Amino acid sequence: MATIKNLSVKDVVETDTSFNLICLDESDSVADVIVTLGKNRIISAPVKNGNNQLSGIIDMLDLITLCVTKFSKVSLLAMESWQQMEEFAQKQVKDVLNISGRNPDLSISYKAPLSELLLKLSQPNAHRVAVYNEVKDVVGLITQSRLVNVLFERREELKSRFTGTQASQIASRPVESINMNQFVIDAFKQIWDKQVTGIAVVDDTGKLVGNISATDLVRTHVKPIGPILHDLYQPLKNFNNIRATTNDKVLMGDLPSYPPITVHPSDTLETVMKTVVDNKVHRVYLVDDSFKPVGVITLGDIIKMFAPQSE
Repeated sequence: MATIKNLSVKDVVETDTSFNLICLDESDSVADVIVTLGKNRIISAPVKNGNNQLSGIIDMLDLITLCVTKFSKVSLLAMESWQQMEEFAQKQVKDVLNISGRNPDLSISYKAPLSELLLKLSQPNAHRVAVYNEVKDVVGLITQSRLVNVLFERREELKSRFTGTQASQIASRPVESINMNQFVIDAFKQIWDKQVTGIAVVDDTGKLVGNISATDLVRTHVKPIGPILHDLYQPLKNFNNIRATTNDKVLMGDLPSYPPITVHPSDTLETVMKTVVDNKVHRVYLVDDSFKPVGVITLGDIIKMFAPQSE
């Protein structure tokens, strides 16, 4: 039977049969980066320079930092606001690498033990690790999401880790929330200010009605230049198509909605991981009987349950 101690980074990489490393160039524009990340449904990618060497990894938190810096205050003059949008869209990726200060440059050997990977990805702000081979070439990325998927796939082998732990014991920090009537840019600013990757969206009664994360920046229209201001300065209710009233249901019709993914505080670790894996999300909210958020579990919280210090 497999244990944490006899698994390696190689086991995580090789089981990912769909893996396809998407790389960006230092000269790529921010608009192109956002489109590429959205198209490939990823939240980060390696960036290479003109010599085909790794410069770093661009992350959605870097792009959110630039977005908040550019658009927290928007000029009422059409020419100046257009210039803001143009500067944002045409900024080169090399100029925004780790401007968030929350995108550490982490790497690990292909042959390293899984325990080392668990430690790295359970650190604050550690969302992915670059994997290198014997000659130090980067051969892949392992994200927190990928690692959680592998741990869940091996749950029968690691069953001792899944017993006796409830959702309420996994959550490590209070829920950050924002009212659904506030603007999208306000949510991005709160994500930046509070140093989280996503926050709960609530209605006027405090009931959970949605989620907004740094990744949602890929849903804004950065090309052609112009529509992004409309996206950022609309209520979260509209951005997430939250149907809070009968009028909303009529107006939004069959537009796609983005409901929050939840678990109950008494749910097991296995249930939490199944919910995360099945829904392909980076966080789940704990809700009470009134559907008010009382906690949040991130991928990092789950990984900590398997890291060596939890043995």
